[in-house]
Amino acid sequence: MVAGLFASLRLRQWLKNLLVLAAPAAAGVLDSRWPAVVAATAVFCAASSAVYLANDVADAAVDRAHPAKSKRPVASGVLPVSVALVASFLLAAAALVGAALIDSGAAWIIFAYLVVHAAYSLGAKHVAVLDVMMVASGFVLRAAAGAAAADVPVSSWFIAVVAFAALAVAAGKRASELVRAGDGGRAVLRDYTPGFLAQVQTLGAGGALVAYVLWAFELSGGDGSLAIELSVVPFALALLRYLLLSAHGRTEAPEDVIFSDRVLAAAGVVWVVLFAVGIGW
Repeated sequence: MVAGLFASLRLRQWLKNLLVLAAPAAAGVLDSRWPAVVAATAVFCAASSAVYLANDVADAAVDRAHPAKSKRPVASGVLPVSVALVASFLLAAAALVGAALIDSGAAWIIFAYLVVHAAYSLGAKHVAVLDVMMVASGFVLRAAAGAAAADVPVSSWFIAVVAFAALAVAAGKRASELVRAGDGGRAVLRDYTPGFLAQVQTLGAGGALVAYVLWAFELSGGDGSLAIELSVVPFALALLRYLLLSAHGRTEAPEDVIFSDRVLAAAGVVWVVLFAVGIGW
């Protein structure tokens, strides 16, 4: 049961919470305000695990019919529902208290994240389009939490980059689920078509690319910072590669794709290097 509980925390998916570092890093204050930012990241790890546990309980019946998800601790019966719910409540409470100790703004963001995902687990995930938007909102709230914890202003273009990229990722997740499970997977998949999800991904990726170009040139301050401007290239490559992988049904678990695809990983490394040089890390 203990092993099942740890598995249900989905530690691999904590990779998403590194987005909390994005705004402070882009603002160049990560080195001076790292205690608050690291604490905010830890808080989001607790909050996200609380959400995963609650969602596993809500999805248990459907997961039992899925070839891979049927092995999840709650669906398989290894982790009792009562234990999962208590653990979810305790993690959510710890996240709220921890966020309040960091910053009141961060606490409200964590509260919003928990409310949105509670609504998602309780039924909103069965409403086409709304489910994708709610999944995408989690990424935006992570970025906002980092900015609040470090007390740095956030560029509108930065938020647009995160929002559009998150939309592409969320739609890609649904597209891969549709490829692998067809309409025999989660109920909401019956309302989607491959063509529609491809359009949403294109909208998200296109919006993210345009917003990133504008944000990059805003960061360069008009002084022609070549490294930041060149970072547009690996960013565009990563987006296009992700769309290709999604078309092949390989983006159901986005956190795994980053490590399993060499091209995507290489694009990410090149982007980090160029961005770091450009802002003078």
